[in-house]
Amino acid sequence: MFAEFQLIEMKTFWDRFSGVMLKKDLKRDLYVFKDVPSIHSFFCKVPIDVLFLDKKKQVIKVIYPLQPWKIIWYVAQSKYLMEAAEGCFQALNIKVGDKVDW
Repeated sequence: MFAEFQLIEMKTFWDRFSGVMLKKDLKRDLYVFKDVPSIHSFFCKVPIDVLFLDKKKQVIKVIYPLQPWKIIWYVAQSKYLMEAAEGCFQALNIKVGDKVDW
């Protein structure tokens, strides 16, 4: 499903803190965060697509696009969060209930 993307796992404190903030072009990058039940897009330069996944990597919430300067509060049962350039997840027709793996 994500073969054409560059997967970037956000593991360090700085990775998790900064996310895609201040990036102007996400290209074909796919950012994956673990244990992230909420998100903000403060300081983001561009809209992003967002997926919240449960522990089985099943999509439980889809946001495309999340505009800059927005907050998505706590999403219950979220274990993983994925961020990509605007339009990426929509183009792949990803929806709630889909199983996602990388």
